[in-house]
Amino acid sequence: MAVVTEEWMDQQERDQQVLKDRILGQTTGLLAQRGDEQAVALLVDVRSMALADTDEAIRTEQVWDLWTPDDSPATRTIYRRAAVLDVDDHLVARFTDEVCQRIAATLSYVAERNGEENVAYVRARPALPEADGDWRAAYAARLASERPSNQARREPAGAKRPVEDGLTFGALRNCGYTGRSRACRLAPARTTPSPSRRCQVFACARATHGSPMCWWLAGDVP
Repeated sequence: MAVVTEEWMDQQERDQQVLKDRILGQTTGLLAQRGDEQAVALLVDVRSMALADTDEAIRTEQVWDLWTPDDSPATRTIYRRAAVLDVDDHLVARFTDEVCQRIAATLSYVAERNGEENVAYVRARPALPEADGDWRAAYAARLASERPSNQARREPAGAKRPVEDGLTFGALRNCGYTGRSRACRLAPARTTPSPSRRCQVFACARATHGSPMCWWLAGDVP
């Protein structure tokens, strides 16, 4: 009885990967020759391909192998198979039923020429992302860097608005500022005797830009 080693199994797996990639490449080449640019554009983004049985049985066969007694052959069911294409998640929707049927018609021929029979369908699925030993820290850092800040500067749109201390001011409001006082009539009463930094910025923006009104931060309505 033959001895199946781990090295032999690894080599078989590598050979299968090479075979499937060759089938995928030859399929893409034939589709390119036939002018199917949509299918070609999708196939060049495929990361890998697997062949999987479907639920459609074709026939049964009597087989003898190393794991069954000579006088009792095993019964094997042959199923139609699908080529399962691993692609980036955002590309899955582009593999419509129509384009998958066109790819399958060519891929079935190419697969049979390479010894892989009964491949009748093509479907796409999201490829699994890489996950190393420190994936938790990596994704936590990514979330932290992408989290929006409430300190973002308001960008002016349309008419030019005054900028003070890194803040872009929004709507104009008549505050009764005369230039003799730093207080702002639109500010809360408690800040009038001793203006808050916010009111000082408003008055400064008004005085600097020579406007007869007080610039208020958008959405900051008293």
